[in-house]
Amino acid sequence: SERRSAAEVMWDFWTARPPLAELLGALPLMRPRRYSIASCPGWYCPSRAPQDAARCWLSRPLAVTASHVPITSGCHNGPVESVLTEQLANYCDGQIGRALDLCVGIVKFKTKTGREGHGLCSEFLRRTKEGATLHCSLEGGSLSLPPLEVPLIMICPGTGLSPCRALVQERHVSILHRNGHVAAERSRFANGINDLLFLGFRHQNGDFLYGDEWHTFEAWLQVHIAFSRDHEDCKVYVQDIIEKHGEQVCKLLDAGARVYVCGRSHPMPSQVFDALSEVLQVHRGLAAKEAAAKLR
Repeated sequence: SERRSAAEVMWDFWTARPPLAELLGALPLMRPRRYSIASCPGWYCPSRAPQDAARCWLSRPLAVTASHVPITSGCHNGPVESVLTEQLANYCDGQIGRALDLCVGIVKFKTKTGREGHGLCSEFLRRTKEGATLHCSLEGGSLSLPPLEVPLIMICPGTGLSPCRALVQERHVSILHRNGHVAAERSRFANGINDLLFLGFRHQNGDFLYGDEWHTFEAWLQVHIAFSRDHEDCKVYVQDIIEKHGEQVCKLLDAGARVYVCGRSHPMPSQVFDALSEVLQVHRGLAAKEAAAKLR
């Protein structure tokens, strides 16, 4: 069996003629579609630290443009950085919070009976023309960053990377702002206790979201990626690469890392939990109950 919309039922039973008022009264209200914002507020309009933003953007391999002035990557502490810093400061005056990213997966499917289906909101966004005005609302999220000395382990397949990308950007801006002068942070990164990000996609070509920017954070973030459909003999998922880098994961857990798991609610989180429990058993010799207790 398959679920059918009211419109599909009316198409199938085209001779039915229910009164419009009763038909509309029987329909459920359209619920809002909530998306996690995929960028931190200070990434595009960092009014509090324009020089840090300039250094961050100049570290990107591709040229960027501010107010139609071409900026070449890799130029630091020079006139180019000064110009970009001034432009960012002027542009961000009163603009904070006006730019954000959404990472939306376009939902398209075909049922067993051959019906084509589309995601209501994702299809609406796909059809929306550039420059259009959309009505939306913002809600406070539940994720927050710990102090810089606390390591992060982020696990987020597919578009589940949205909140973690925002956290990564926020931490990167924070590190640039502090300029590495905090002893605890300097000691942690110097000892190889970098934060970890595990990503999962089907294919490297076509599915690798934000693939050109993850290296921007390589000084403090190690990114491991599973492309599940790019292997002829098997499928590789995020839980597999967690086990592959088990010693590294345990090192961060020993240091009190905070773990973020974002993405589909089933069955991925339980699979990730089992993978984390497995690496603690293998690399730290814990019993299954002890490993589960440590993770909780």
